[in-house]
Amino acid sequence: KVDVIYNSFNNELIQSDPNINGNVVLTVGRINPVKNPIIWLKVVDKATKKRPSTKFIWVGADEEQMKQMSNKIKEKGLVENIQIIKYDSNLFDYYSRASIYFQPSLSESHGIAVIDAMAAGLPCVVSDVGGMRESVIDNETGYLINPKNVSGFVAKIITLLENEELARTLGSKGKIVAKKLFSENLQKNKLATFIES
Repeated sequence: KVDVIYNSFNNELIQSDPNINGNVVLTVGRINPVKNPIIWLKVVDKATKKRPSTKFIWVGADEEQMKQMSNKIKEKGLVENIQIIKYDSNLFDYYSRASIYFQPSLSESHGIAVIDAMAAGLPCVVSDVGGMRESVIDNETGYLINPKNVSGFVAKIITLLENEELARTLGSKGKIVAKKLFSENLQKNKLATFIES
């Protein structure tokens, strides 16, 4: 028998109201090969050619990762469109400023950043892998895309940037799903029940 107890989101984020019309695409996490930064950069490159005003922000890098990414960003001429930010434990402002959450990981457990994004009301464009399949409902709270499908990621990001009503609808549904399945109270109750049993 397997009991699943999901991660819970940061309760503060339920109060957040996303900046759906702000053209900001957020990614949170360490910049390592599993998070698929090469595909991330290709997506940024293609998406910003179609919508040059779009800003991509990745929060969670360490010093070495920032240096490596900065060099690649300069090589690709994307300095105006990308901001790489060091790890920050207070992410409320980043989620509040964002319009879309994007995570192209090659592998992922039940990622907290994704459910935080859902709690913040952001539509999610994420890889169709691991625990993200259990968080994001395809075409209802966001989109699940093959992690190597650059064009698929770009198409969905552009669709959401160009359709504020759709982005808001998917984000609102994500907030409802997060409250229903990934709240801290639910996690605590399930843990308590499990321990008692």
